[in-house]
Amino acid sequence: MASIIDVQHSQLISLPTDVIELILFSEVIDYLSLTRLSLVCRRLHTITLSNKIWKLQGKRRWRVWSFCSGPSASLRIADVTDWKGLFVSRFFSEKVVFSFLNRISCDYLMVDKSNGLVDDNMIE
Repeated sequence: MASIIDVQHSQLISLPTDVIELILFSEVIDYLSLTRLSLVCRRLHTITLSNKIWKLQGKRRWRVWSFCSGPSASLRIADVTDWKGLFVSRFFSEKVVFSFLNRISCDYLMVDKSNGLVDDNMIE
């Protein structure tokens, strides 16, 4: 049976910061896992704020980082200082756009259905 000392030394937070960051760079750690991990304790919260980690998360989620439109048009990747903030902003913008596109699709589907262009079998 493991003693209390053995259990304490086997915890993630007992690892050096560099090792924890290497674990967080893993392909299996996604943005949701990072967010949940940041709620565990102050030390992990501080580690999960790393710009390097959020830059990697952003590049994994969005292969192309285009700043060619909107208020951030003059922003370059080299100018970004808050990668987590950019990730969160882009994530919520993506949700708004997908919701809007879904609403448009449903509206057009209803118009096509009322015009007889779509039958119920095509919807399923």
